[in-house]
Amino acid sequence: MVVKGRLEQARTLLKTASNNRHTADSLFKQYADWQSYRPQIISHCVECIEWSAKALWFAFTGSYPKEHDLTEQRTKRQKSVLDSLVKIKKAWTLDYPPIAQFARILLLNKHWATFHIPCRAGFEPFGVEPTEVFEKGDVEQAIKDAQQCYSRASNILAQLERQSASL
Repeated sequence: MVVKGRLEQARTLLKTASNNRHTADSLFKQYADWQSYRPQIISHCVECIEWSAKALWFAFTGSYPKEHDLTEQRTKRQKSVLDSLVKIKKAWTLDYPPIAQFARILLLNKHWATFHIPCRAGFEPFGVEPTEVFEKGDVEQAIKDAQQCYSRASNILAQLERQSASL
């Protein structure tokens, strides 16, 4: 089901997620005037969520979509990957249902992918800068969701590694 080499590469991808999570946490804690850092903090959280999802996607399938929103089915390849995940779910042997947790990560990825461009460009048609778009609650929620996605992805990879070692 899951090839050992995929798990090593997935761990590398998850390290990218971890680096983004740590950067977001550091920025959040370090700056008293963090309003000016809100877009950067949220952007790092979005990247953490995206790379957490991509790490699992890679572990399950050996590849991952290049788009930010991983649930978009723009290509036949992506549809076949989603179909593969459904087959994996049916064949899953662990007591813990990681595919359901992966679905949660994908849902959060879909939500936060919409923040990708506003974090960098704001809302140009209205002349609104990125620093004017986000509120304190947005930052706190982004940090919470990034942590949740990273933790879940890390736990799923650990389970996959244990299962792979027992084969």
